[in-house]
Amino acid sequence: MSLITPPSEGEKPFNERFKLLFDDDVTSDCEFVVGLRDPTTIKGHRLIFSLASEKFKGLLKEESVIRIDDLEPEEFQGMKLFIYTGKVIFVSAIKTLLMYIAAQKFDIIELCRQCIKHIMTETTPFEVLEFYEHCQSRNISEFDETCCRIIQEKTDDVFKSEYFSSAKIETVNMILELPSMKLASELELFDYFEKWAMAEATRKQLGVEEMGSVFNSLKKHIRFLTMSWEVFASKPAKSSFLTEHEKKLIGLNIMNLGSSPYPEHLSIVQQPRDFKTFNVDAKKISNTFSIFFGSGSVNSPSLQCSAFIFNAFNYDWCIKLFQISGNLCFLVKPTNLTSYTYLFSFRSELNVLARKESDNLLIENTCSCAYTRSTYNNTKNQFGMLFAVIPLKKLKSNCFLRGNKVYIEGTFIIEHIKG
Repeated sequence: MSLITPPSEGEKPFNERFKLLFDDDVTSDCEFVVGLRDPTTIKGHRLIFSLASEKFKGLLKEESVIRIDDLEPEEFQGMKLFIYTGKVIFVSAIKTLLMYIAAQKFDIIELCRQCIKHIMTETTPFEVLEFYEHCQSRNISEFDETCCRIIQEKTDDVFKSEYFSSAKIETVNMILELPSMKLASELELFDYFEKWAMAEATRKQLGVEEMGSVFNSLKKHIRFLTMSWEVFASKPAKSSFLTEHEKKLIGLNIMNLGSSPYPEHLSIVQQPRDFKTFNVDAKKISNTFSIFFGSGSVNSPSLQCSAFIFNAFNYDWCIKLFQISGNLCFLVKPTNLTSYTYLFSFRSELNVLARKESDNLLIENTCSCAYTRSTYNNTKNQFGMLFAVIPLKKLKSNCFLRGNKVYIEGTFIIEHIKG
């Protein structure tokens, strides 16, 4: 006779039982009134919220109705779903940002971590400007570097987005200050600036005679002196956003630098911007590595861990794990390249899973590899990118070990940079 009985019809899996409470208002014993303009009452369970964070525990210790004016109901519901089920529903970069703000407010550390990961890897060039402005309006600076990277790597797509023409002047100023962009030239940058300025002039109802002086704070970032006379004459010299006096002095200084006074509000930089005109293909992959510790000394235990094979850009790749000098090393390499010129970039995020989520160990890195005929002749295809080194002593700590195993979640973005 079997001791295991099959689930009855309609019975929910055990791991979905907290989801039942998520949807159950009948057994709730606390309320959150969320939102300022259109407050919404969201019911919950004091025990579950108290276990989620000390901040909730403190709030619910004496009060059963909590007023929250600085969050929106949708983001609070997203946080509540994570608290009850461990699941996150990502809709857009901005919605993820708002959920991150909610998680930060109440110290839901793992949700913060997942929101950060999604923002850094999934934000698109078509939403990055609006996302950046949301961050600036809330004094959030931790994603500035991510926004700048996306803008520099995908400049053409950013400028083609619907939002660009309505971007704030401070945002356009930030873009024009960037030292590198994925555009063809300074002239192309000026073209996009002119399109934005035309839309801004329409919004402010500026006359043609005003256009030449209103945008001086932005014109100072255009590197006119890196243009040839022919390039300058083809478009900027005809633009309404330069005064006739400015056009004359720029032209004279392009032909003979220093021959005439140069306006102080214009850029004197003669170093061309770094325009990246190459194409980049990218692929995202993920895998969970299971590390088994056998017998052996603390510094040289017997390890069992399988390599991870994946395909990217029609080539097979291998992530190999090996042990050396008391460390666990991660190496990624292609296995079947067929020609002689490649440039790859590899961004990695390894998350060593602890028994307690707040103790997880996050390891991030970016590395590159140039592969030419010379490297082929010298290495006979035996090369790769070492992207992580983790001390074995750290992995064998009790917070990571589950029996004799340690689990490491890996998320990777590999880019093929083409000329």
